This record gives sequence, structure tokens and C-alpha cells, in this order.
Amino acid sequence: MKTYLFIFLLLFAACKSTKKTNAVAANQPVEIEIVVAETQVNFNVKNNSVEPVNLINPRKLRIQKFEDNNWRSLKILICPCDAPCNAPEEKKLLTSNQSYSFLWNKKESCCGNRTSHGIRETVESEATAGLYKIILTLEKSDETIEITKEFEIK
Repeated sequence: MKTYLFIFLLLFAACKSTKKTNAVAANQPVEIEIVVAETQVNFNVKNNSVEPVNLINPRKLRIQKFEDNNWRSLKILICPCDAPCNAPEEKKLLTSNQSYSFLWNKKESCCGNRTSHGIRETVESEATAGLYKIILTLEKSDETIEITKEFEIK
């Protein structure tokens, strides 16, 4: 009798943990599809929830590379150094099932020395092969959520 009771409790506990795992997966507010091409990486973010979701600072790419057992943040400029450019949008509203796509040219960038015209040059370097991840910040129902997804450049 004790054996049957033990088996019943074991099966009951296993079923409960499966339900929790499925509920967590179903609560993922967005899906991130990443397509790595030869010269660029395409990110497609889709709102899977029934509620609207705000993508925070969608043009400020937060990409990290895994190096020496640590994640290193890449420097990626929104526009060339000292160039007049419009401020990027701070939020992108995604309604249910709506998608938003953006590209990364596989380059790190920073501002270098000033040229003879007084403008700093934009210094770029190609991303090398390795493991990367993108970090997205979302707002959903007055809650801020960070979502990451890893991808590989070969």
C-alpha cells in the first residue's frame, strides 16, 4: 500500500512541475527571431501576448559577446560621430501579434580622433566569430522585463 501511495505522489508531483514549466513558456511576451547573414544580423521581435508591449530604446542595440568566460558589451553608435541626427524613439509600441525588425551591420563603433574639420572620425571594427546575445527591455502592464537571446556568428 505504501508503495502505491509513493508512486501516486511521485506522479502527481511530476504533473504539477510540468504544468509550471508550460505556464512559464506560455508567458513569454515576445519572440525574437535572429537571422545571421554575411554582412548583417536581422532581428525580428514579435509580440506574442494579447496585451500591447513597449520595446524600450529599440534603436540602441545592446549586444554582448562572450569572451574569456564573460559577456562583454559591444559599443554600437546610433549615428556617426558628431553628426546631427534625430534622437531615436524611446519606445516602440507593439500590439498583439505585431512585429518590429531592425538590423545590425556586425560592426562595433566608437568615436576616434578629430579630423581637420573638427569632427571626430567614426572608428568601426568587424564583429569576429563567436557567441553573442542581444538584450531587449520591454514594458508590459507597468512591469519592466529584460529578455535575452543568444546567437552565433561564424
